[in-house]
Amino acid sequence: MKDPFTKAPEKRLSDYNVAGASKTAIVIDCEQGDAQWWKNRIGVVSASRIGDFLKLDGTLKGGLTPKSYRNGLVAERLTRQIENQYSTPAMERGTELEPKARRVYEFETGRKVAQVGFILDKGRRWGGSPDGLCHDRGLEIKGPMHRGMIAAVMSDKPPTAYLKKNIEKNQTIESNGI
Repeated sequence: MKDPFTKAPEKRLSDYNVAGASKTAIVIDCEQGDAQWWKNRIGVVSASRIGDFLKLDGTLKGGLTPKSYRNGLVAERLTRQIENQYSTPAMERGTELEPKARRVYEFETGRKVAQVGFILDKGRRWGGSPDGLCHDRGLEIKGPMHRGMIAAVMSDKPPTAYLKKNIEKNQTIESNGI
């Protein structure tokens, strides 16, 4: 286990030879879920939570959820602490299955996958934790619970929750690594 008091090494996203990668995006070299990962998420709008305040068309959502998320980010920046660090059985299952799924993806596609901890924009305001980076794409792995997997197999396509919307063109495209 890495020392949580030592700053995690940083790289640039372009160091991973991802086609079209930002030359300024910062990659924190840490394990997802470890102390460094949490430290670098403090006060940062994360990819996993962006749906709390943006609609698929890129406009801001109304209501209490965006305000609550904003207030939580402000509190994190002031206290330098994340208030809610939780894990569900589904999240734990996904974490357990992810390394195997990554190896299967590499085998089936012939793509080499690099694991990364947390990626931030140069201003450290936005970030995300992809399950891997390939030379031509990011990788997001989903490990649905049994009933969800059966539904996907029976319909012969991934659940719509695992499809991404291209906000600019509003076209549905399959996410990678399903």
